[in-house]
Amino acid sequence: MDTTNYYTYATICRRQTEVALSQLAICLPASYENIMALVLGAAQAVEKCRPSLCWTMISSAAGLCQSLGYHRINTMVNDNPEDRQTKIQIFWMIYMLDKTLSLRLGRSSILQDWDISLPFVVSSNPDDKNPESSDMLSYWIKVARVQGLTYEKLFCPAAFLKSTEERTRIAIDLVNALNQAWYERGDASLVDFSQPGHAFSLGSERPSMIGHTPNETPKPSQYKRYVHKSPNMGRDPGVSEYIQGSFERVQDIFFYSDVVMHYSTVALIQRAVSPSNMSFNQECLESSRAALVAHMRASAQFNKKGQEDLWSGYVHWSVLQAPFTPFIVLFCNAIQKADTSDVDSDIHSLSEFVTSLESCRTISEGADKLYKMCHLFLRVTKLYVAAKRQDAASRVRGISQNKHSGYYTTVDGTQLDLSTMSQFDPYLSALGLMPDTAWPTTTYSTTPASANMNPFGEAQAIHNANESGVALGTSQGNQNPMQDWFSGSRYLLNMMEPGDDLQMPDLDM
Repeated sequence: MDTTNYYTYATICRRQTEVALSQLAICLPASYENIMALVLGAAQAVEKCRPSLCWTMISSAAGLCQSLGYHRINTMVNDNPEDRQTKIQIFWMIYMLDKTLSLRLGRSSILQDWDISLPFVVSSNPDDKNPESSDMLSYWIKVARVQGLTYEKLFCPAAFLKSTEERTRIAIDLVNALNQAWYERGDASLVDFSQPGHAFSLGSERPSMIGHTPNETPKPSQYKRYVHKSPNMGRDPGVSEYIQGSFERVQDIFFYSDVVMHYSTVALIQRAVSPSNMSFNQECLESSRAALVAHMRASAQFNKKGQEDLWSGYVHWSVLQAPFTPFIVLFCNAIQKADTSDVDSDIHSLSEFVTSLESCRTISEGADKLYKMCHLFLRVTKLYVAAKRQDAASRVRGISQNKHSGYYTTVDGTQLDLSTMSQFDPYLSALGLMPDTAWPTTTYSTTPASANMNPFGEAQAIHNANESGVALGTSQGNQNPMQDWFSGSRYLLNMMEPGDDLQMPDLDM
């Protein structure tokens, strides 16, 4: 099988698709073909790390679906099974992107659950011996539904008016729903092996997943689940192995994507009911750590030569599409507890995550910005922790730093340029964090960051520092501090959009 030209053909197809999408009219007639074009454009926007463009296209596609009645089963009673299944599948694909982007961008979704009367995706053929692709889509729909409810019930402005008890109950229900969806996922696989003339059999049974967390569940390829028995394919072992290996790799990458999305969403839900804007409950921290563990499992298998396309798809559809919570949670926790607890293991996890993204810098502008942002956060974390520990050690020994030199000396003798580090203040401010005067950097803020880097402006002056030297921004009116944190994290994630020429601080000191 000659695959040498596949990449060239895919590049040509992608380029032509972009040209066609750029010529789409604003107002499109309601038709299945136009809906498909918009969905294709939305997928292309994800690959380019342009969630705002994806939102625009999915919103239009959702409107066309509603115009054609794709969200109501009674409009399909006279359709043949194949047409009905096609409409149901395209609607749920739009639903999934709508709900995921709702949480990703912090916007209310277009499609409301109470306005939908469709069943989940099911096989149109009752004799289908491989219904697992439908099971996989059903799993994604369930996750998307929870993501939509997460924004609606925990992070939209009205959600912050609920009592702490009610928000906690909602969070527990949403986490339980995600866990239940994972257990029901079972042997789900997106790959459809039921091709005419080809027979497949189960090579070995997957053990029950009940009791297995996502990170404890072995990846699909470990089961060698499908054994191809086509006589024609059996004559060429090389071709058979290539196809079998391709199937297993696709299954594995979807598996890792699902695990990362699961833990990222759980961490965000748990973040919503953390004790305060300045602290994280243990469950949120553990879920964030589990998400990075899952990511590193994916990196170990796919972040290598020959797997560039699968790794690129994973980064765009899982890391950049998932809530940015795990990295931010561990970063904030390390900053807050720099001198009060051992955060070295979390810093190591952050460092591994950043290293894994370095190979993605050339695949898209958004991926490159993600790497730069995470590298910047990691650098600040290391410098901040080192400075806090050195400051604590100096106070114990009765040694004071020179407060007029403009530099801070760490325990290993490194001279930190504090005026340069102050450029990072807007990023901390966006998360409700800011070094106060207890940490020397603000003393030397000789070059204030530009106002457009701070999404909340000067009105959120930093005060009320806690014991760790991290301060909490003031709330305007009845603004909930957790709402500030969520808005700040969305702001940082939206900086991944191509075309944003915001310059990040240079901390290579």
